[in-house]
Amino acid sequence: STLNHLADYLDKQDAIEKRIKRALALPAITLVIALGVTMALFAYIIPMFADVYTEAGIELPELTKIVLKIGNLISALWWLGFLVVGFVILLFYRNGRLIGMQRVSDQLKLTMPVVKGITQRLITFRFARLTSTMMNAGVNILPTLRLAAPATGNIIVEGRLNRACHHVDQGKTISDALAEEKVFAPMITDAISVGEEVGSVGTVLDKLADYSERDVEDMVANLSTLLEPIMTLLMGIVVLIIALSLFLPYFNMNQVFM
Repeated sequence: STLNHLADYLDKQDAIEKRIKRALALPAITLVIALGVTMALFAYIIPMFADVYTEAGIELPELTKIVLKIGNLISALWWLGFLVVGFVILLFYRNGRLIGMQRVSDQLKLTMPVVKGITQRLITFRFARLTSTMMNAGVNILPTLRLAAPATGNIIVEGRLNRACHHVDQGKTISDALAEEKVFAPMITDAISVGEEVGSVGTVLDKLADYSERDVEDMVANLSTLLEPIMTLLMGIVVLIIALSLFLPYFNMNQVFM
């Protein structure tokens, strides 16, 4: 029945969103902890070593001087870092509604690398699954599109869909209206156009929903797999820079005493 299909749609959407959150939660927590530790090293530990070397009359290498400048900057502007992190969290938490920046948040999701791909496929899944369910249940296309617009979860795409709905009301086909407003990728609108020609738009949308669902799951899994080595590499570079800034003056001190 239609209600069962809608319940299944909501369950699948909830499951996908939970998988995305799980995939991004560990890298996000790791990144925050790593940034905190790195800031503490730059701001407090390295200056302590630098004072020891200065008292010993050792000239600091250029790398250590640069790291010290970064540490001084962090010490002076640490509060700004917390403000930026807090703002970013609020910007993406609940689509920025808490701070009245939902449009900015949704626009960023459509333009940021990596996030853009997941967001577009997730929107396609939501639209295609809900629209196919309503159409297969015999609901007219205009009320179906009006229901699907807010269901996409993105205020930018919602506005485009509402304008596309107006075009359909004026006599345009669904595919032409969606293509004119650039709601989806050309591949999606072309598939819908084929469905219109053969009279099976609901079936085509159902297949598109299945494809988008699998695509989102694959992208989330790949993202989770790729983030770990990238973060490990970045942390390795930071640790190397800190180690060199600490021990290069020590090597210079040995040369002085020799």
